[in-house]
Parts: sequence; structure tokens; C-alpha cells
Amino acid sequence: MKELINVIVPVHQSEAFLNRCLESIASQTYENIRVILVENGSTDNSRALCERWTKKDERFELLVLKDISGAGPARNAGLEQIEYSNGFLAFVDSDDYLHPTYLEYLYDLLRRNDADFSWCGVHNTFEKEKMDFDDLSEKDDEYLISGKKLLMREELRVMYSMVWGKLFKNGLWENVRFDPKYKYYEDGGTTFKVIYNADRVAISQRKLYNYFYSDNSSIRSSVSERKLRDGIETEIDKIKFYKKKLNRITQNSDSDTALIDSLQRKVSTLEIALENALKDKNQ
Repeated sequence: MKELINVIVPVHQSEAFLNRCLESIASQTYENIRVILVENGSTDNSRALCERWTKKDERFELLVLKDISGAGPARNAGLEQIEYSNGFLAFVDSDDYLHPTYLEYLYDLLRRNDADFSWCGVHNTFEKEKMDFDDLSEKDDEYLISGKKLLMREELRVMYSMVWGKLFKNGLWENVRFDPKYKYYEDGGTTFKVIYNADRVAISQRKLYNYFYSDNSSIRSSVSERKLRDGIETEIDKIKFYKKKLNRITQNSDSDTALIDSLQRKVSTLEIALENALKDKNQ
């Protein structure tokens, strides 16, 4: 039997898209999976749909959180259920869906390259009901990179910050959790810690993760004071993390110093944006 892949799905007010998401997971060609649904505070039919899936497919299990805690704490609850000595881990958002070969492809990509995690491309879709997939006829563009070098690739920052679209070795997450203080950018304030500790990352442009582009998604929603403040806090947290690492390193620290300099510039830019937004708000 193939190695176990854990799939964590935070669920909140997801009734409209949840069945599509879970059907895409259940239909994966890689069958040895454990799907951890973490429902928190839904007032729609989300919990009932989750319960239905646990009865329909024994690979699905449900955790129910009493409070509306957000995606980060919901993922943390799922992470507490993981055996970290072996196996793999993927995160899926409840309004997104997967190509049938998603997990199998990422597993093979990781194993072929002896990587710590693998990462595929993302197909953005506005489709609300059916599963609309990208054309996969083009040749895959695959390459290897270290985690620290990946963090220096500014053109990839938005996508490497997302926790979905990737398959991780479980052990990378043993001592990493999402900070509950964030309403926005909880991925950006967390995923970099996992990437930093990855010696080898296998990347492919094959678009197998399907991201639903809703009007309410954090990527498309309008700028707000809270959003800007969370953005600044994630960058400050990164600087603190890298500085702490830098103090412990006696060699090969150039990448860490460059990361800190880059992030400090980013914080300055965000602080100016926040100051301007607050001025506009008070006018």
C-alpha cells in the first residue's frame, strides 16, 4: 500500500461549494488518504454535509470546533491529529477543488526528486458548480530549488505563501502552527517557516489545484485597515524569525541577511500604504 496522505480541509459557511470540493478529494487516483474536515461555527448546512461524507467514505473524519475561529485555528486543530514520523500532508480550502491526479502527481514529483515538499500550478476559476479543469496538454516545466532560495524569489512570493497547492512531508509541520491573531494572510505568516526548513522543493507548472475566485476571497477583496495591519504583522513576524535564525548561524547566512533586508523594505512600503489608507479614512 502507498504511504498515507493526510488532507486537512477547514470548513466554514461552505455549503454552496463543499460537495464539489469533497467529491474532488474522494475521486483522487491516489487512494490512500485520510481527510480531516474541521468545521467551525457554520450556520448553514456545512456540518450536515460533512457528516454525510463521513458516513459515505470511511477515509473522511470530522472535527467540530465550538467557536468561529477562522481557517488558521481550524488547520491547527487538524494538525494536532497528524502522526509526524511519516506520511504526507496537503491542505485544501473548502471552496476549491482538485484535478483527479492532483495528489498522485505531487506524490510522484516529490518522490522522484527526493524533495521535502512538492508544488504544482494553480488554475483560477470563476465556475461555481461544475469542475472546470485547465488544459494539461503542454509539457510540464519542473525544477528543483532549496527552500531558502525559493524565499528569495519575489516573483513567486504570492504563490509560495499559499498553503494549498502543495504536498508536504508531515515532519515539516511538527513544530509549525498558524497564528490565530491573523484574520488575513495567515498563510503568509506561516508557510515561510516550513519553506525555510525544506532542503529540496520540487516545483511544477502543471495546474492541478483549482482555486475558486470568489468576490469575497482575500486576494480580490478591497483594502482595509485590518488587512493592511495583518500584512504588516506578517512581514514583521518574518523579520523576527529570520533574525533569530541568523543569530544561530555561523556560516552560509547570506541568504538570511538578504531576506531580512528585503522584508524590511516590504514593511516600510506596507506602513506607508497603511498610513495613507488611514488618512483617506479620516478625511
